[in-house]
Amino acid sequence: MNIHTSNHFWPFSGLVLLAELLLALQTTVIAFNAPFLSSDFPSTRSFLSRSAFPLYTSLTIPPESRSSEFNKDNDDVSKMMKQKEKNHDITIEKFGCHHQHDEEDEEDNYNISEPVSEYVTSNKSSQRRSPGKKDPFYAYLYGMTRQIYNSNVLANRVDDELKRMETRFFNLLGDDIPLVRYPLSIDSRGYNKKPCRPSLQVYELVASAYGRARLRKEGGWLAEDVLNRFQMHNPEAKPSMKLLGAVMKAWIGARDFEKTEYWLRRMEELFPSNVDESSNDVGSVPLLGYQIYHPLVVGLQTMRTKNSIKIADLSRRAIETMRANHESTLEKNCGRYLPSNFTYIAAMDNIKHSGYSRVEQFDRIETLFRYQLEDYRRYGQSFSKPTADSGKLVFLAAGRCDFPKDYFAIEKCELLLEDLHNLYRETGDPDFRPVPRMYERMMSMYARMNRRKNPLSFANRTLSLLRTMEEMEVEFENSFTKKAALNRVMQTAENCMPPDPTENPIKTRDMFQICVDAFKLFHDAGIDKGILAEPNASTYQIFLRACSHLPGGDTRSNLSTKSFNLCRKNGMVSLGVCRELYAANPELAEKEIGVTMEEFAEGAIQIPVDWTKNFKAHSGVDPEILDMGFHNHNEAWPKSDCVR
Repeated sequence: MNIHTSNHFWPFSGLVLLAELLLALQTTVIAFNAPFLSSDFPSTRSFLSRSAFPLYTSLTIPPESRSSEFNKDNDDVSKMMKQKEKNHDITIEKFGCHHQHDEEDEEDNYNISEPVSEYVTSNKSSQRRSPGKKDPFYAYLYGMTRQIYNSNVLANRVDDELKRMETRFFNLLGDDIPLVRYPLSIDSRGYNKKPCRPSLQVYELVASAYGRARLRKEGGWLAEDVLNRFQMHNPEAKPSMKLLGAVMKAWIGARDFEKTEYWLRRMEELFPSNVDESSNDVGSVPLLGYQIYHPLVVGLQTMRTKNSIKIADLSRRAIETMRANHESTLEKNCGRYLPSNFTYIAAMDNIKHSGYSRVEQFDRIETLFRYQLEDYRRYGQSFSKPTADSGKLVFLAAGRCDFPKDYFAIEKCELLLEDLHNLYRETGDPDFRPVPRMYERMMSMYARMNRRKNPLSFANRTLSLLRTMEEMEVEFENSFTKKAALNRVMQTAENCMPPDPTENPIKTRDMFQICVDAFKLFHDAGIDKGILAEPNASTYQIFLRACSHLPGGDTRSNLSTKSFNLCRKNGMVSLGVCRELYAANPELAEKEIGVTMEEFAEGAIQIPVDWTKNFKAHSGVDPEILDMGFHNHNEAWPKSDCVR
């Protein structure tokens, strides 16, 4: 029985047919991809020299031994292959190839012969269109961005695909063929549809991939290469803002300030901001906005080791340019140019770490925060709304100033704090409520103004701030801060009390009343209820010293007795407290302590353990001064500066 005419041959003939079909497709793909593979890669030559499907090639049967039915099926396959070769006529050259298409395919090809438009504007409708409707190559690259999660690999992959498309469409030969990093292989065959002119969107996508990659200076040079190839293949076209911005972002990732500044200057020359508002060019001419300046300001934070002053000036200029561009395009409703809250925070942080003096840093940071408040009040954009993070930077910068010389910093902070209070009362938005750090910095600045002739004014301001915090329901971050603030108030009032109470009784009464008001804040709510301001040894020492300035009598005796009993109950008795008790009420001191004042001065005293159970001694430094938040007691509160 002839095996070629038997019915048992049909399964085997089908297998042979499938093997020949796969072999033909293999040969076509290899011939199609071979010119685009760089000869510098050894894997390319080994791939072309070896047989990819040895199993299928070994099953080939000579044509003369085939049956008529087999030949009929094979003829059908040959017709299909010829039709495919007709539709995709591939001309293979030594180093490149091009695609010849029929006239009927001319209409379906996207930008295959038309150059990129001479002037490209940022059209939101075109940017939001679904990729792939008119540009299949862009859709292919866009799909790669959703499949490759490594930013470095993605940038090189899409750039390789763009280089292959440029080679195919522009018929590049020899040294003009750009080298690729990842050659084609069995697993990665690349874009195998008909070639087309790479659109501007494609170049923007590839350059943006380098802007997001972490290739440092290599990424910057490769992004510039993408731009150079775009200009080489489209000499009459003008690069878009997005393409130039992607190159700048790549150099931001490389932390190269000179290159970043260079590309920003090029963009500002191509897209100037000085456009006449009355002309029709506003809106049609794209202006540099958030998409350019925000990554610039944020990226400058990584380059502050050098050129800190230039970085601070560039950050501020970026904010001012964004505001000016938003103002010029407000009626046209063009794009988004207003800086966001994060942009302001980054710019303030750049100024904070600049080489300017502390006063200049505060002045520039406060100006930026004023800009932010003005933007939100005028435009009402939620993304530009000031928050506690941006406002806190103003008070931190003010706290670094030199007081009392830089008194204007306190005045500006007071006005700023009042504006935030008014905004919070009007809107009830918690973002406008000042944070505890702002109040702490204000109280610290008040305490450092003791060298002026009106320290009592700053003590009253501190008490006013405490009342405002209660109104705003703002609590201190820790007990130490409120404790130190109240101790400062009491210390200021005690320093301003006349040594002789009969000399100025009205002033003595007013100053002592401030001490009593502050002392009550330690005890009214009760320690058991968990108040933040728990008294310490300094609290009782200052209050007993204030009692010693009162005229002798029952009032002085009762107040000093009550104060010492509270101190003993809380376990805060120290040598300083005992010394002030001898000055305020000698009879009570001798009765409770058990020694006379002379014996106490000689050091013949031993305080019971129960009286000092909560008192923490610090070696080398007066613990009472530490608890008040000072470094030098005499320098922090000199009595000579107080008006008696």
